[in-house]
Amino acid sequence: MATHHGFEHEDFFDWWPRVPGPAHLLYGADSPVVTAEGAREAAGSNPPAPLHRIPGAGHMIFWDAPAIATATLRDALRTILAPAA
Repeated sequence: MATHHGFEHEDFFDWWPRVPGPAHLLYGADSPVVTAEGAREAAGSNPPAPLHRIPGAGHMIFWDAPAIATATLRDALRTILAPAA
């Protein structure tokens, strides 16, 4: 219940610019929550964090496009967990 309350009452853009790296944002290409405009704003407000658009997915990317979302998450984690050269 608290998570849903936060979703309706907190502004993502209040805290997203302060999320420490490395961070990645996965979002559904057809999401009614993360629109194309919202994705551009997210990219601009936290430039070091790559955004990954999941085709064929709405807001619930792992339900809507599980194979693509999982592969994208794995690729993102590989970049995060790779030893620094």
